[in-house]
Amino acid sequence: MTRGRRSLAWCVAHAGHLAVWLGLYFAAAYVAAVLVLGKGVSATAALSCFCAGVGLYLLDRVKVRDAWLDPADRVAQPERYDFLLARRGIVRSAAWGVLACGTFTAALTDIRNLVLPPIGIAGVVVYSNLRSTGNRLKDILLVKNLLPGLAIAGLAVIFARQSPPDSGDISLWPVIGVLAGLSLLVAVDAMLCDLDDMASDTDHGTHTVPTVLGQTPTWLIALVLHALSGGLLVAASAAVGVAYVAVWIAGGNLVATLVLIALRPGKVRDLVDLKLPIVVGLVWVLV
Repeated sequence: MTRGRRSLAWCVAHAGHLAVWLGLYFAAAYVAAVLVLGKGVSATAALSCFCAGVGLYLLDRVKVRDAWLDPADRVAQPERYDFLLARRGIVRSAAWGVLACGTFTAALTDIRNLVLPPIGIAGVVVYSNLRSTGNRLKDILLVKNLLPGLAIAGLAVIFARQSPPDSGDISLWPVIGVLAGLSLLVAVDAMLCDLDDMASDTDHGTHTVPTVLGQTPTWLIALVLHALSGGLLVAASAAVGVAYVAVWIAGGNLVATLVLIALRPGKVRDLVDLKLPIVVGLVWVLV
């Protein structure tokens, strides 16, 4: 590997360690919801979603306090865990700082959004709470993926509803359709990320689709469910007259998933996190 390629790989990996790609994923989910609902993108709302993704992920990795650190995280992603653990004081402070920034920008969009950060933080704590209390939510098959899917999509739809122009002329059904389609899309991507953690999840009692069914069925299920999520998004966007936008997003997501299936990379998490931002970014610019 050349020095340039090594440097690029280092930058991509460390941006992943610091949740930059996941932050872009949160923002892309918001932009997707906006486009499918025929609304205008708000930079303030997109920044709020980005901050939510970065801050909540880092808080989940380094926990609110050291006593809650999870040894399973080290087994699943040793390089990322060691990088963050060695800097956990700084990372923990940075997580709170990013969340504070996201809270401020969310309030600029709508003062009622001040309730969202406490809900998100509480969700992270409950989702991956101490194993001594029994099975965590993230240990339960399907729940592990469905809860993040609903949370990320829910945040995206809330901000999309608040984005210009005023959404008063949009009925409830397209919004529900976008929430359902986007929740499924995100949940499936979360399922794909579990491919990286199969050994750790098996050893620590976390039940996921890859640990139950294996790699190949997981990829095939992802492809089918991505097609279904795309159909939901197209149906919802057709109700507001912009079905072609959802077609491009759904089609691009399917193509990107097929590319990953063809390549079968050793580690997929960062690539999955980048998939939606790339697809939605291209659709936003070109369509």
